[in-house]
Amino acid sequence: PKLTTEDLDISYGYTATRAHGMVIDYTSGDYKDIHIENVESWRGEANGLTIYKESYINLQSVLIRNVNAGTKLDKETAEQLVLPNLVPRACAVDIHDDTVVTFVDGEDIDN
Repeated sequence: PKLTTEDLDISYGYTATRAHGMVIDYTSGDYKDIHIENVESWRGEANGLTIYKESYINLQSVLIRNVNAGTKLDKETAEQLVLPNLVPRACAVDIHDDTVVTFVDGEDIDN
């Protein structure tokens, strides 16, 4: 499925259930002092920071907390989902293909 002129990688399976704290798409530059918290999706995917393709960025001082997906679904309902509905997943930083992400003044830390 495809919506108008949107990128197929982004729109496939779009069910209006995704929650994003911040999305970066087809851009370049520095992103500093980002604080994202309390991202919740009741019935789908939840991402703190999503970086789609063709993004060439530098990150510095990024803090992401409390990302929750599928909070209104019970286990049985979630396991019965079929495409285009995906089993909900929570992800602090979701980096897609064809991107370059570097870190300014430090290293990435995964808690």
